[in-house]
Amino acid sequence: MSSRRALLLVLAVAVAAALSAALLVRDESDSATETQFGTTVRVRGGESDASAVERLHREVGTPPIVRLFSSTLPAPWPRLTDIAGSADIVVSFKIAPSEVLAGAADTYLREWFASAPTDRDIYWVYFHEPEDDIERGAFSAREYSRASDRIARIAATADNPRLINTVVLMCWTVGGDTQRRVASYLAAEPPDVLAWDCYNAAARDGEYASPDSLFKESVAASKRVGAKWAIAEFGSPLVGHDDGDRRARWLHAVAAYAEQHQAEFVTYFNSTVGGDFELTDQPSQQAWRAIMAG
Repeated sequence: MSSRRALLLVLAVAVAAALSAALLVRDESDSATETQFGTTVRVRGGESDASAVERLHREVGTPPIVRLFSSTLPAPWPRLTDIAGSADIVVSFKIAPSEVLAGAADTYLREWFASAPTDRDIYWVYFHEPEDDIERGAFSAREYSRASDRIARIAATADNPRLINTVVLMCWTVGGDTQRRVASYLAAEPPDVLAWDCYNAAARDGEYASPDSLFKESVAASKRVGAKWAIAEFGSPLVGHDDGDRRARWLHAVAAYAEQHQAEFVTYFNSTVGGDFELTDQPSQQAWRAIMAG
């Protein structure tokens, strides 16, 4: 082989290797988690579902993902999708583990999962924040995890890949001095997503907690069990004499942290339940509108 042909062959191999590496980098980038940002939809007393949605859109925009709650069996899909529009859904429901284990909810849940939409991601959550209920003796961690497993098996019969098994725990469980073990709340198979409810406890000191101090333990806990990490609820009242500018900067800092740590989703708890977390000031509303819009 002439030296010229040998040189051309070396160059061709080098170019092919470079192209292969470029494609690999592009593919890895394409497969990276793109965090979705959304909010709860809360229907106030006297409001219809439609007026609650209209108010939310007017105040903070149209969320690409919404957080919905059912206090017992999950609400029928027509109502959930009417509220959510075309958005992805994080929906939780609560049924006593003893009822689940007795099969009392099997028929309803089987039909509910079977009729779930297939055009969006649905993060379904059985009994969010079970820790305090377990601690006060309403049911045991074993009963909860066994009930979770039973529901997961029912969901699997729907053969819908857009149904995403999600467990929601409190950040306090891993961030406080609670001696709680995350594994005790999980079924035999870990959930697809281990999401967290985290609130700004520093508000009582007139501060907005840094995102790292607020979320780092939950990020690590989700990683340890092999699940994706998400924030199902977070929020803060306005602190001190803040007119909303400081909270707006904090919201942007939380969003940046969530993206950096590849959160599956982040839904702000835009509500006055348990505290005044509602985004009523213009800076906070504009910040979350921009974050949701990407």
